[in-house]
Amino acid sequence: MTMKLVIAGGGISALSLLKTLSLASEMKTLISEVVVYAPYGLGYAPNFFNQPQSSLCNTSVGVMSLVHHLPDQYYNWLTNNGFLYEVSDFTPRSLYGRFLREEAFHIIKTFKSLGISLVIINEALASFECLDDKVQCFSQGGIRQCDYLVIATGHQDRVSPTNNYLFYPEHQEQIMTASFEEQRVLVLGSRLSSVDAILLLKNKPMSQVDVASRSANFPAVRKKLLGTEPKVLNADQILNDARCSGVSVYMQFIQAMNEEVDCYFDGTINITYEDPLKQLNLDIENVIKDNVGWEDTLDNIMSNLNSLWCYFSEGERSLFHEQYSDFIKRYLYAFPLKNAQQLKDTLEKFNSSIFAADSNHIYVDNHGQFLLNSSTYDYIIDATGCHKMPIFQQEGTYTINKPGCDDNITQTKFNVQGQNKVYVTGSIRTYLPVVNYVKEITHFNQELVLDLFKKIKNTCIV
Repeated sequence: MTMKLVIAGGGISALSLLKTLSLASEMKTLISEVVVYAPYGLGYAPNFFNQPQSSLCNTSVGVMSLVHHLPDQYYNWLTNNGFLYEVSDFTPRSLYGRFLREEAFHIIKTFKSLGISLVIINEALASFECLDDKVQCFSQGGIRQCDYLVIATGHQDRVSPTNNYLFYPEHQEQIMTASFEEQRVLVLGSRLSSVDAILLLKNKPMSQVDVASRSANFPAVRKKLLGTEPKVLNADQILNDARCSGVSVYMQFIQAMNEEVDCYFDGTINITYEDPLKQLNLDIENVIKDNVGWEDTLDNIMSNLNSLWCYFSEGERSLFHEQYSDFIKRYLYAFPLKNAQQLKDTLEKFNSSIFAADSNHIYVDNHGQFLLNSSTYDYIIDATGCHKMPIFQQEGTYTINKPGCDDNITQTKFNVQGQNKVYVTGSIRTYLPVVNYVKEITHFNQELVLDLFKKIKNTCIV
């Protein structure tokens, strides 16, 4: 007995899942058809397409493979195509976009050679309903039934742009093509998305570009990402130690996290300057002088935190945010030295103001200009980050990307509300932000494929 699988979403998560499936020995005997709802095409990831050559990925070559057990996949592709990068280097985003496009092409060929139907539908999955032994999928083009559904929809699109209020990354093409000549531009946000947006503006003939966010602090700077295995952090060991010692998983994790940091770091992790540009300059200088060897442990902290978050009580989760939110925001979003240097040059070129402000306090005057605090702007680029694609349940039907829905139920281990026919993967599955985003996705997909094949085999036996 073979099964039909539907994947909602066509981005990096879906591409990684398809690649992982195509390499599994059980694929040919257990799966007869895979349908992918990909409104923008298979492998489309806006952050990696049509980017300038100077825009670098925020994670390194060694952690951007699409398959968990093939960590050198992207590195080998680079080498085979004559690109001389090391696994610790950061490549241009456009180069990774090319890799994704080629992988999409190879996946389609692989499925064809395996004799498995792969159907790409260029529309979004609107909703689904779990029947007794099937999942019914609804889209603009009609209804499809499948045996299993994987939701890999990622982040939701925000509202449509106006002429002078744009979102990044959704509207990066408009940002890249607009001249902004003699205009005053305000970028909202100070994390990775805002850094990327500012770098797109560096050669524009603007009169001014300022930055406003709640914290008014940029992430820390990193030089390399080496993929070092943790010395202390291990989710299984933490769970076992917590059971043996009788303490909470949260307390055991905090102890392991602090021991892991102590292995690599000696000094203060606090911000030295209140002025964000001064702090950015200091971070750049420190990284150039001494590439601290503990950078990889930041990613290991986040990976284990995502694995163990479900074992924390609500009070412990609040306590973690209270005690470590500054640490997370600053270090777990660390970005490459080259991007940091370009950011510094851009901000200095425009004599930019970087200030703390609430975007809810932005007003529009009679001339259509934006007012925040005492400053006026012609354009706003909102780079405060996308929201996870919401899934809303009502009387057995699950609606994807329901307008105005805050009830996102996708943050489960695998399935939605205990329905064993539906899985989630990618960014909508994570409890917290991930640094090694692609690496974390591949780990999700490896677990998902193993569990999926186990369920199919059990069904066949029954």
